[in-house]
Amino acid sequence: MRPTIFHPLHLFDDTVSSINSQHGPWRSMNFFNNFAPELDDLLLVSLLAILVFLWTSHGILWSKPQKGHQLYFISPQLQEPIFKNIGRGPRQSNTRQINDRMTELRKAIIVFWGSQSGTAERLANSFVRECITRFNLPAMAANLDLYDYDQLGELSEGRLVGFVLATYGEGNPTDNATGLYEYLCRIEKSRDRPLSRLRYFCFGLGNSKYQFYNSFVGYVDETLTLSGAQRIAPIGKIDEAQGSDEAWLSWKDEMLKRLAERFGSQENVGKQWPVFDMVNLDNGMTLLSHAAETSTTTNTNQQQFVRVSRSLQLSGSVSKNSRHSLRTYLHIEFDTKIGSQVIQYETGDHVAIWPINPNDEVSLIATQFGWDKKTLKATIDIKPRDSTIHESVAVPVPTPTTREALLQYQLDIRGPISPEILELLASYSPNAAAKEYLDRCRLDPKSRSDISNQHLTCGQLMKQAADGAVWPEDAFSALLSIMPKLRPRYFSVASSPLVDPYSFAITAGLVETPIPQADRWFVGLTTGYLHSLHMKKNQIKENNRRQIPYNLDGPRSILSGYKVFAHVRKSKFKPPVNNEKRIIMIAAGSGIAPFRGFVQERMALSRRGDSVGKMILFYGSRSEEDCLYTDVWSEAEAMGILETHFVFSAQLVNGKKFYVQHKLLEHSETTKRLVQDDGGSVYICGSANMANAVKTSLGMLLGSNEAIQQLRKSRRLQEDVWA
Repeated sequence: MRPTIFHPLHLFDDTVSSINSQHGPWRSMNFFNNFAPELDDLLLVSLLAILVFLWTSHGILWSKPQKGHQLYFISPQLQEPIFKNIGRGPRQSNTRQINDRMTELRKAIIVFWGSQSGTAERLANSFVRECITRFNLPAMAANLDLYDYDQLGELSEGRLVGFVLATYGEGNPTDNATGLYEYLCRIEKSRDRPLSRLRYFCFGLGNSKYQFYNSFVGYVDETLTLSGAQRIAPIGKIDEAQGSDEAWLSWKDEMLKRLAERFGSQENVGKQWPVFDMVNLDNGMTLLSHAAETSTTTNTNQQQFVRVSRSLQLSGSVSKNSRHSLRTYLHIEFDTKIGSQVIQYETGDHVAIWPINPNDEVSLIATQFGWDKKTLKATIDIKPRDSTIHESVAVPVPTPTTREALLQYQLDIRGPISPEILELLASYSPNAAAKEYLDRCRLDPKSRSDISNQHLTCGQLMKQAADGAVWPEDAFSALLSIMPKLRPRYFSVASSPLVDPYSFAITAGLVETPIPQADRWFVGLTTGYLHSLHMKKNQIKENNRRQIPYNLDGPRSILSGYKVFAHVRKSKFKPPVNNEKRIIMIAAGSGIAPFRGFVQERMALSRRGDSVGKMILFYGSRSEEDCLYTDVWSEAEAMGILETHFVFSAQLVNGKKFYVQHKLLEHSETTKRLVQDDGGSVYICGSANMANAVKTSLGMLLGSNEAIQQLRKSRRLQEDVWA
């Protein structure tokens, strides 16, 4: 039997027959007429074709992106390479070898800086600029983090190395100086004096309120000497607790003279300030300036976003009738998961919050230079007039940029006025009267003290001196070289990731200080910024409180929705790894923040059935109103894992103020038993003065200061303190 073969045309023939056999109007129609296009079908097909053409030609034939359009999509922390060929200076290099880099730039002096807050970086750059402009010395400044140290003992003959080093925390190196510290730890055990060819000089920055005052520069100096290096001048040190640059200025002038004599250089007549040219760019470079608005220096940790999810006022009065300072405590919680970004943290870590300058300070300085809104927003490239400076010192700010971005997001225009800024302003005074006034401020100790006590900003001083006269733009160009950059403020984390891994909290203490002679109030930059966010988040408007205006939405509204720039810095201030270890926590004021995280963590562990050691909290505040987080302490006490001892300094005891260190002595037996018998740990958080007083009390009840040292060596005494 012959098989039936299927063919597609058979189906087609059947379909046509079926249609032609139908009754009605369809019967006279040919099959193909059913597919004849109607007018509306033609219009639809044509429209689709046009849309496809427009889509495929986007960015090619029409709507071409401006130069730099891709920068809209680059995170601030990834933007550093953008600037390497547009005035960022010095010339970029792939080498991390000191000798090779000095040969490349034809330099004989390299000055390394180790900086946490930016002060050491500023001083090192200032020193190198004066080397070049005053004495024509072949010097360069360098970030310690960008170099290896294998060639430190092999430098070419005649070359010198300088160190400007800050001491951070408990005698630790700054974040960018850890590589140098690790290198010195390796070679200090060597017996062959590997640095015998090295000639160096050094300067240290520290705070005498801390126990390990300037200890890092001391360690560097000692280790270099033991390794065969020779220091060519006395070591210099500055005590930041004194609030003066006098020690630095004296050491710097003497060191410059020594270097000039060593290299046979003569000082140029008259002091020359390095000036940067601000070159206007075309509109095609505008988007490059956007990248500069939030980029930071290479030694800064990567910036990320966090969003304020909740903000509460814990204590404080809003009345401003008092002549005394007002203190307000805020509890602020941040979401750390924004889109794909997640910031991880541990209990005891620190959070860096990056501030912005208030609008009125930006407007004030702009007015002094006669800048209108168009000038403020114009895109500029910043280049040193002296190419030798460009080869030796980095342009201090990202570029291209705008004047507005510099004032709002880059420069610390509200910071203290240094003697160097006073001298510069006097040099560029717009008239004789302004110069006379600034010279008097510069040379008269009482006038300098008045500037400090009144917390005058640069803009306020310029206005006061010039009395309406417009300052030359060269004054601003020179200020770029010495004005500090904005830096983050660090806060202790006041939460535990065991409670919420995608959120952390901080405790901010806002201090408002009256300045009667100026009829205004002074507030800290970062805490004032956070307070403005708090007010906006909670829709609070208070007529009896002057609101400081901030651009809270940030550049191009990238901070809208209550976001701030922040990053987490790891800390060694951690609860014991063994959760059953007993601990004593001692705090005053906002120093209570990390202990909220400690207690939250052990409460969470206890709830899930883990065994936890008992905690004892000694907490000092001015009054019961200022005793923070009492709900947390009550809950932990109810669980049987916390014992609290509060002390209020406003309540006199026998006519005297009673502080947390006195409370500690009242419970000496409990403290001794926990520390000596139970192997417990002691944690202190608060001001350096409070911490020193507490350690004195601890030494008394433990019998000796050696006991304190033993606790520290075994990591059973930890401090998180500030000046």
